[in-house]
Parts: sequence; C-alpha cells; structure tokens
Amino acid sequence: MAVEKKRVLKVKEEPEIRERIVRAWFDTVINPLLQGLKAEKARLQQRNWTWQYRLGRLESIRRIEEMVPRLATDNLEQFLSHNAPLKWGFREHDEQRMQLEVACQKLQSKIESLPELQVTYQRATSNHSLEDLDVHLDQLFSNLPLNEHLTLLTEYIVNETPKLPSYFTLSPLWNKYRGEFMAILNLPKIKPQAYQTKMAGEALLRTVDRLIKLLKVRREQLSTTYDLPYVTADILHPD
Repeated sequence: MAVEKKRVLKVKEEPEIRERIVRAWFDTVINPLLQGLKAEKARLQQRNWTWQYRLGRLESIRRIEEMVPRLATDNLEQFLSHNAPLKWGFREHDEQRMQLEVACQKLQSKIESLPELQVTYQRATSNHSLEDLDVHLDQLFSNLPLNEHLTLLTEYIVNETPKLPSYFTLSPLWNKYRGEFMAILNLPKIKPQAYQTKMAGEALLRTVDRLIKLLKVRREQLSTTYDLPYVTADILHPD
C-alpha cells in the first residue's frame, strides 16, 4: 500500500535587512522623524498649535509623511513594513493631529462670531488707544483688509500666542491687550470648545512623546546590531 507523502508548506522567509538599508533608514526616516517630532513636542507643550486661518490647517504640526524628505517616502514605507508598532503609532499621530486641526477650526469660528471680540477690538483700536501706542492702524495690521483684523486676532487667541517680539508689527497692540483677548477663552460660550482643543493637543502630545521614545529605542537596536552610528560625517559635513 502506497504511503501518501504529506506536503510540507515552506514559510516564506522575510528578506534580510542589511547595513545599507539601515543607513538609509537612519538618514532619511528615523533622524528626520525624531527632529520633526521633537520640534512638534516643544510647540504642543506651549499650546502653540500653529493654526493658520488662511491655510485652514496647522502649519508646523505635520503629518508623519511630511516630516521625511519627499523623495524618501518609499523608505518610510519600507521602514514601517518592518516596524509594526511604529506604523500604528504613526497612524494614531496623524488621526490625533487631524482632530486637533478640526478643534482649532471650530474654535476659530466660534470666537470670530462673538460680540465680545468686537468690543475688545474696538477698545484696542480706538483713537485714544492708537495715540497711546503711537502707531497707525494700518501699520499694526500690515495693511490687512479690515474684515480680516478680527480673523487674525482670533488666530492669535486660538494659538494662545504669548507676548510678541518688537519686530512683529502687531506687537504693540497684542502685548498691551493680550490679557483681554485671551480672557475670551474663558467665556461660557467658548470654554467648552477651548477645553476640547486643549484636550486634543494634550492627547497628541502624549502620542508624540511615546513615538520619540519608540524611535530612539529602535534606532539604538539597529545601531548596535549593524554597528552603525546614528549620524555619519557625510551628513554633518556634506561638502
């Protein structure tokens, strides 16, 4: 009686990673991401969402893909195919970034429609105030159309902008009346949305902090395994 031979299914082995691939990951993916995430962390800690009303987006809090060189997106895809925890972490980052962007957009819309904003603006730009500031209205707003004055001030409120250096044309007005403008965030009509924006920012901050730690651990593992430095002399001195 013939004995039936069992078929043995061979598991396809994952291609081996070599030094040149890891070097490319360091230079075009891991190090740029660490640099971008660290800058993002600093902004989030200051609650500077970098919201831009004209762009309708967060200017400097970017999607993960935007933190790596444009020509290196394939390297990012390859890196993530070998690092599942980071892949899901990056997806969470981009989702939370979008939630923060939407929260800022809603906060901008709510503040702009407030009569209290108009009242504070009129007081800050009255003839008496402008004489005291020794500046013309057009100079303060760099010839921005009148209908965008409140929009710009709202953007400053949303970003919880601190006192401005003197080279900002709006600095005399903003620095003097900042407290009154920022108090708008505590108004009953605004406070819930301001709180949601703050919570969205803090959630993203926690994710950013976790991703920085994960990237550093992975970089150290790769560095010691393949005997590669984090940064090469060619990167430091390209010439």
